[in-house]
Amino acid sequence: MTSSRAFALTACIAACLSVSVGLTGCAGDAPAGGAPASEHAPASGEGSAAPAEIPADFPSKAVPLVDGELLKGSLTGGVYTVAFASDDTAASLADATAKLLAAGFAQTTTNPLYGDFSTVDYKVRVFVIEADKSITYLVTSLAIPTPEPKPTSEGESH
Repeated sequence: MTSSRAFALTACIAACLSVSVGLTGCAGDAPAGGAPASEHAPASGEGSAAPAEIPADFPSKAVPLVDGELLKGSLTGGVYTVAFASDDTAASLADATAKLLAAGFAQTTTNPLYGDFSTVDYKVRVFVIEADKSITYLVTSLAIPTPEPKPTSEGESH
């Protein structure tokens, strides 16, 4: 239960941060003129931000993603965050749900704005931000590193 609570807390914090950023329009990135530097999409031209990329070690074989314009891809504190633009967030959430269920995930929470999914290896929260017209995945690995075998002392049988 501890990992479940930690995942829920992490997902909640990430969702709150994403909602905050989405609702403020990246006001913290605003130039002196007051307009946001971007609307979370890479701009073209000189000084533009690099295009968003999904982290190289993202478990793409295990966690299917919706199609669309990638807005963000990151790994922070063991949680992957991947966000896509969506003109129809309800349809994107339905698509994400169908893909995760087809990949063997069990849906543990259903809500019009988010869903929680799990397998023995991963927990996934998918949520939409209507104001930002985006769908975001928070993916946490449940794999526990296997400890190194302890050396046996002399005289013990294997």
